[in-house]
Amino acid sequence: MSTRATYQVEGYNTKATLYIHHDGYEQGAACYFYNAIKNGGENGGFLEKMIRGNTKAEVTESHEIHSDTEYRYNVVVKEKVHFLTAYKREYDKNNNQIFSSIYSGNLNEFINKNNDMIENFSFVTEKLELVAGLYEKITNKIEKAEKMILENAVSNAASELSDIWKSIISFEKTSKKNDFNDTEQIDYWRKRITQHTTYFVMKHEQVKDITLSEAISNWNKIQYQVK
Repeated sequence: MSTRATYQVEGYNTKATLYIHHDGYEQGAACYFYNAIKNGGENGGFLEKMIRGNTKAEVTESHEIHSDTEYRYNVVVKEKVHFLTAYKREYDKNNNQIFSSIYSGNLNEFINKNNDMIENFSFVTEKLELVAGLYEKITNKIEKAEKMILENAVSNAASELSDIWKSIISFEKTSKKNDFNDTEQIDYWRKRITQHTTYFVMKHEQVKDITLSEAISNWNKIQYQVK
């Protein structure tokens, strides 16, 4: 059925819009989102998974460039959840076109609610909830360590970030095991941790006999087992 819709995905300094010509109503959109989670592969973020999981998806400029769509979907990826807002085209009393909100909430809940078109459907709620606790734990610990850095608590901050790195490894294993490997979030956490390495090597005066880049490489190998 030619129910046209656009799908905007935003997260981690990235925003892009996809257009799919068919099945843009709620049940069809839920199927596309489900395909992204189940068939979108392990690498990249949700945008890349939407493209890989749905061969009919086309990259487009924006929602507004398509005047004939009946639905618009916005997915905002935060550290803990994928948040969805869905809109349906309607007309006001003056026959002006407007898009009214028909759903606002977690993406997984939307999929579970509108699973009629999904073959071999299995609920995604448990999968997301399983890793949600680790999302919160890791993010809170990073913020705590960064506060220590601001307070010049060098040893405590270094120890905390080393422990966090181990938690990230645990998160990655748990995510892969449950077919929900959020590589974009994992990369973001790791970059957020390693960006402080220069601070540590300078504080520990590890650049006396070697270059700064060598000192950074050595620190990352010892603290985080980075090859």
